[in-house]
Formats: sequence, structure tokens, C-alpha cells
Amino acid sequence: MESEQGAERYALVVDDNRINRRVATTMLERLGWAHVAEAENGLQALDLLKSSAFDLVLMDCEMPVMDGFASVRQIRLWEEENSKPACLIIALTARVQEGDRERCINAGMNDYLTKPLQFVELEAAIKRRVNEDATAHLSLEQVNSADIPVIDDSRYEKMCALLREGVQEFYHDYLTATKTKLDEIRSRSDMPLETSARLIHSIRGSAANVGAAKLHDLAEQLEQRLEAGETGVLLQQLSSLQETVHQLEGQLHKRLGQRRH
Repeated sequence: MESEQGAERYALVVDDNRINRRVATTMLERLGWAHVAEAENGLQALDLLKSSAFDLVLMDCEMPVMDGFASVRQIRLWEEENSKPACLIIALTARVQEGDRERCINAGMNDYLTKPLQFVELEAAIKRRVNEDATAHLSLEQVNSADIPVIDDSRYEKMCALLREGVQEFYHDYLTATKTKLDEIRSRSDMPLETSARLIHSIRGSAANVGAAKLHDLAEQLEQRLEAGETGVLLQQLSSLQETVHQLEGQLHKRLGQRRH
């Protein structure tokens, strides 16, 4: 159900992944937030907050240039030095690791949500903090599956309901952006491992958001192996990722075609 909780208030979505920003922005708009700005990294967010007042910030934790943790520490310092009211900052992270929530709170964030972002959970987090009527935190749901489908049906249907007539353009943009990232990794043999890992991390995050379950799982496995120093697996696993994107594109084409009839 759409809400008026954000009427005449200003929100900022901070994420280096354009697809993730669009999902979060659309959710906020559905919740009644009429004014939503976007930033690609923590430094841009810091600059925007210094020049404009925001009531809510959705802050990704892992970003290039300046990550969410460093950005929030700088934001809180600036607010204190300039006697500004503290804005509500909710952390967004693609990982569920021990100590993550504590790290977010210690950096100065008010709450913590995991990706892929869920409409109901975002609404609950905003209400919880704006109304200050509860102290409980969201539970973290983990789904294990030995046979992961190409498309997460539940997430796909939620995206269709959220984006409505814009869902076809959204998935077209998503596929184009994902294929571009994979092509960039494959075409640059001299690409630093850190850059490749960052692109894979971005692919993993957006895959979870749009319901590309199999792609998310493969990207997550590859990211973990790259972090462990297994550089030799990159090209081999890229083929698996690209094949999965091809499968995803075919299934989306069929499903979206059916929605038009």
C-alpha cells in the first residue's frame, strides 16, 4: 500500500549501480516520497548533503571513490560542526556477515537493510525510525537452494508490480548494462583484479534486485573466489555468466511478451 509518510520530504539514494538506484527510487516514490535525488558514490552524497537538506538517505556500503561507511562518518561530522539536524540514514548492503550491522551503526547509520531491497521492509524501516515507535530490527532471510532457477518468480512479480508499464524498459536496460560489464571484463586482459571484482560485485547486486537468481549465485561464487586470490577462474567463469545472461534474456523475453497479451 502506498504511503504518505514521505510527502514533502526529500530523500537521497546512494549506490554505484544504476539499476539498484532505480529500484530504490521507484520504491520511495511509491511510498509517497515526491522528491528523490541520486548519487553514485559516497563523495557525491556528501557534496549533495552539504548543499541540500535531506530527510532520508539510503546508503550503499560498498562503492568506489568513497564507500558508505566513510561517507556517513563525514556526513555526521559535518552535521555536528554546522549544527545541522541528523538526517535518517539507512544502510544497504548485499552481504550478510557477522558484525556488519554493528559496523553500520558505529559509522553513524540509523538502520540496516540487506539487498535485494524489499518494498515492505523498506517501508517498515522508515516508519520505525521516523515514528520512533519500535526498536526491533529486521530479520535477515537467507534462502538456500541446490537447484537455483534462472529467474526468482517472487522477485520478478514484485518488480512487475512495482514498475508497472515501465517493467519492459527496465529489464531491457538491466540486460544491456549487465552485458556491457561482462564484455568489458572479457575485452580487457590488462584489467586490474580489483576492477574486475568490483564489476562482478555490481553484477551480483543488481541481479539480486531484479530477480536474476542464477546469475546472482554465479556472480557471488566468482566474487568470493576472486577475493580469495583465485585469478585463474575469471575467464572460465565469465563464460558461465554470459551463458546465464543469455538464458535470462530468453526467459524475460517470453515472460514480458506474455504480459503484453
